[in-house]
Amino acid sequence: MATGTPAPLKTPPLPWEISVQGRPTSHQSKNSTARAAWKGAVQNEAVKNWNNQGWLVITMPVRFTMVVCDAGVNGDLDNKIKNTLDGLWVGPQDPLAGQLPLYDDDAVEQIVVARLDVGQQYNLSNVPPLLYKTFTAAALNGSPAVYLRLDSPTRMGSFLI
Repeated sequence: MATGTPAPLKTPPLPWEISVQGRPTSHQSKNSTARAAWKGAVQNEAVKNWNNQGWLVITMPVRFTMVVCDAGVNGDLDNKIKNTLDGLWVGPQDPLAGQLPLYDDDAVEQIVVARLDVGQQYNLSNVPPLLYKTFTAAALNGSPAVYLRLDSPTRMGSFLI
């Protein structure tokens, strides 16, 4: 490879995961500042963990997993998915294009979402290490955090059994 020639882009390894500090906001929230702040927090963490790896953006089908680690119930979980997922992609004309993992959110074929109350006890011995770290930090710090993961979709037969 000649000097100054950029390295070829690589296929991204899946699963890819991040942890975002804070409480996700609903896409229905009337507080546009809070919506933008949450989406920005997701984008900032995603750029830090995606941008410098030299990976292609994901265009293949993926499963999106979101686990909210918070105290008690804070709003409808289903309404928080869209604003969070929107933080993982931007349009091709956006300055962040190519720096976030998804080319478009239509690559998401499956969504898995859960809430873990940090005031409760769970057996987390078989969860991904970053989810364990996210939950533990949220419980110890008393501040919410969200674990996000992109990976290959699960065969539908696995869901229906």
